[in-house]
Amino acid sequence: MATNLVLVGVDALPPLSPHAIELLDLDFDDADAESRLLRIVHVEPQLAAKLVAAANSAAFGLSRVRFGTVPLAIRRIGLRRAIQLCTAALVGQPLQVGLPPARRMQLWLHALATALVAAELARRLRIDAGKAYLAGLLHDIGYMFAELREPGVLGRIEALAVTQGAAIDGVEQSVLGCGHGELTGALLAYWEVPQGLSELFREHHHLSTTASALSGVVSLAEAVARLDEVTAVFAGEHGGLFAGAPPDRDELAHQVESLLASDAGDFDRLLDRVRQQVSEVSGLAAVMSDSARQEARLQAPGLGARP
Repeated sequence: MATNLVLVGVDALPPLSPHAIELLDLDFDDADAESRLLRIVHVEPQLAAKLVAAANSAAFGLSRVRFGTVPLAIRRIGLRRAIQLCTAALVGQPLQVGLPPARRMQLWLHALATALVAAELARRLRIDAGKAYLAGLLHDIGYMFAELREPGVLGRIEALAVTQGAAIDGVEQSVLGCGHGELTGALLAYWEVPQGLSELFREHHHLSTTASALSGVVSLAEAVARLDEVTAVFAGEHGGLFAGAPPDRDELAHQVESLLASDAGDFDRLLDRVRQQVSEVSGLAAVMSDSARQEARLQAPGLGARP
């Protein structure tokens, strides 16, 4: 019931590109994965601009060579990461255009940090790190929709949490009528993405006691991404999502170390690795948050032939 109330007006959103769903179903290990990605980029030209911009960003190391075609960009980024970035861009596209640039950047920074933490946890748990990374990138599109529908609502949630000394989850439930994970799942279901993916997001704030559960990994990763030690890596005005109401660090450390069955101090080592990774690739958020207006001004790079 609550979700239906929040989703008033969702039918006014632009439809999700069918190519986003195709990418969600694309197996990185398929022999034709790269050719299928190139075909999708050919008909979604804004993706070409994003891939080339990402390949030439500091996130993948400085180079005197400019990667000016999509095949070269994919080689620079890696096929798996290229597919993940394209998927996140297409899924977020109907929501991000109407957001203020600063808020859009903040949401993508948080999503990127969550993706990196989720992948790190997944590797430690020996589950699919690629799927965990993608889940981290997509997990907060519910927040994007909420802010698009009611500008300023995320700031209001944070202010209430700080004033009341309450957890973000409870405050957003009272303000939005449901959790943002449920909203993300409902949006994906509305767009008819595979059911398993939409259900994952509905449940990602209900931490599973099963170590292999991806929903538990995403839940913990998002909390870690809100810690001051992680958000401090982001330079400038953007800060962290709900920076005024970070999770309890000691409790979070206990949860992570219990999930990983590791010793005390492992959480600090994990944070060090995550901070380094976030610092290295945070420039990708700028690529992800480009507005449709900016993209339209860019001349889409040619697909080019393989060198």
